[in-house]
Amino acid sequence: MKKIFTLFAAAATAISVSAEVKTVDVSITWPMAKAVETTDPDTGESKTSYSNDLTPVITAGYAEYMTVGEPVLGSEIAWGTPRNTNGMIEALVQPTEQVKAATEGHSLSFVVAPNAGYTFKATKLTLKANVIGTGGGNYDLKYTVSGNSNTLAENFHPNRNNEDNDYYSTLSYDLTGAASESALDVTFMIYNLANNKQMGFSDVVITGELTGDFPTTEPTEPSEPSTDALMSWDFTKWSEATVANLKAGSNWSDIEKADDTEPTEATKDNCFWQVSYAEGKNAEGYLTANDVVIEELKGLVYTNEKTNRSLAIAVNYPETSLGTYHGPAYLWLGSKEINYFVIPGVPAGATIKMGVESHKNTDARGVELSVNGETLKAPNGSAVELPTTYAEQEWLVPATAAATNDVQIYNTNGCHIYFITVTGDSSTSAISNVAVDENAPVEYYNLQGVRVENPANGLYIKRQGSSVSKVIIR
Repeated sequence: MKKIFTLFAAAATAISVSAEVKTVDVSITWPMAKAVETTDPDTGESKTSYSNDLTPVITAGYAEYMTVGEPVLGSEIAWGTPRNTNGMIEALVQPTEQVKAATEGHSLSFVVAPNAGYTFKATKLTLKANVIGTGGGNYDLKYTVSGNSNTLAENFHPNRNNEDNDYYSTLSYDLTGAASESALDVTFMIYNLANNKQMGFSDVVITGELTGDFPTTEPTEPSEPSTDALMSWDFTKWSEATVANLKAGSNWSDIEKADDTEPTEATKDNCFWQVSYAEGKNAEGYLTANDVVIEELKGLVYTNEKTNRSLAIAVNYPETSLGTYHGPAYLWLGSKEINYFVIPGVPAGATIKMGVESHKNTDARGVELSVNGETLKAPNGSAVELPTTYAEQEWLVPATAAATNDVQIYNTNGCHIYFITVTGDSSTSAISNVAVDENAPVEYYNLQGVRVENPANGLYIKRQGSSVSKVIIR
């Protein structure tokens, strides 16, 4: 039986910069399924359903150099109804009839091909898999490249979808072999599965090295906070003192899950989760580690009152099973639908800029900003779209708002923040929407929004009555 693969190649784009031969790390992710949120128009109640999500996602910047398609089923197996099994949103396959041995007709295949002039060396395959309501169901797994076939598993039985079996298997296979111009074909052959039972797959990821001519300009790095900013925070450079306090503090841990006993090799000293959202704040609401205010977060008021172990500080954590990220260091707003931080004292007319990306590169996730419950929009008046990969986004505090405002940062789902800047109208040296009350007391704030009683030499935000400006004190 001949399998037919439909591959989707990204349209070539002109590159006006010089190129050089180099090798880059890439990943191809098939989410397999996704959640779909809808609202009943009559009752207003929200409803969650699930649909297949088979379109591959390639590391940002390199999709145009590869040809990758949706997974392909053999002629005697079909897609079932996707579902959520204990947090694993999965696509299901179901045979038309049960067979006792591996056959091409009962297969699930993933194909990756470098474009002409490029080579690809696959290094790893990861996925989650299970069987639904049965003790049967096995697969043989092989991959083929340059005419050579290699066996990765034989007669493997994924976990059954119940508590006794941890609901699903989390799997990782090493791929070996030289870089090749040929297509890579990874195929599961499924058997011992009744025609009314299913095998589930989720988050299938192939990683490897792509070699060829690439533009010498690297993917855009997160912007440095503007020197003209009224306030700024940079989460791409955590100081040695902060890291030391994260390690020593009892409310931060490089162990992600509460029931785990040790950090993983990737997270050890590289990513720190806040153990309890109710602990580790000073009187002003600033987060602390080892009883010391975290300098990089100083000025942001922490408002999470929902979930423990959801906020994390990534010091050197460039990738997880859900994606390869724009940089290794960021502030990770985990879980979803949490009011995480307030930026206090933001003047009317100010623009807030952030570097944001989704923690799961196949999902649109990010933050929404609001003042007194009103969602802020982009400076052009449009809604700010949720990103999948890294994006630098802007929100405008309306000129009609109060002289100073508390801006709430809310996350829709797990996402990363690389920096925050608050800037005023570039055409003026101060932000003001009414005349200065000369009899009002003067207050000074540093560029992180922290009030300063006796400002020394430097740049400060000055508030007097309903007027706010940026001043230099010498």
